[in-house]
Amino acid sequence: MALGFGACSRKETDSAAREAGRKAGELAREVKKDADAAARKARKVGREVVIESKKAAKKAERELDGVANEAHKGWNEGAKK
Repeated sequence: MALGFGACSRKETDSAAREAGRKAGELAREVKKDADAAARKARKVGREVVIESKKAAKKAERELDGVANEAHKGWNEGAKK
């Protein structure tokens, strides 16, 4: 009789362990899915930062070229006087 109760308890324990394993697997998949979504968002923001940085660098380059051109003109005018 003790063996019968032990077998039932073992069966229940095994079933509970399998269920816990399934739930842990589902949770791990959800966590991975959330992490992947966060990584995609971070990658998108990173790309946007790079694009904006390139635009700002080009704008700064144009402004510096303009300033350098004006300085060169001023230098030439000063040399003529």
